Amino acid sequence: DRSKKLAGDRWLVRLQCEVEVQVGDEFWLQAGPMEAGLGARIREKIGNILRYHVDQQRTFVAEADRPTVVAGLLHGIEASTLPYFEAPRFPAGLFARRFAECKAQCLAEDRDRAADLAAAAEDDGPADFSHCFTD
Repeated sequence: DRSKKLAGDRWLVRLQCEVEVQVGDEFWLQAGPMEAGLGARIREKIGNILRYHVDQQRTFVAEADRPTVVAGLLHGIEASTLPYFEAPRFPAGLFARRFAECKAQCLAEDRDRAADLAAAAEDDGPADFSHCFTD
């Protein structure tokens, strides 16, 4: 429960549900072979634990209605989110999604680095604007 009082008797009612998934070797085997440097960078970004959270909130809830709203949000999380987290395919799916995100991020960093190096190699000093001026 991350609820907090906003103003007067009004509340921001916020519930947060978080799941931690331990990243084991079986997930990395699923990812398949990859370049050693890229694989190490992805492992570093992902780490040993994946976290996934869901927030439910309602704003400007009257203090008298707060317990009812909290119970309703909690029921919604229990009915829809917990079965999703408990599904046998959830950990592997979460890993696959984070792996794809981290791989794309690493490849984008590589492209940016290569573009910066290419731009630096083309740079032959300050631009010569002497042709713009006549004596």
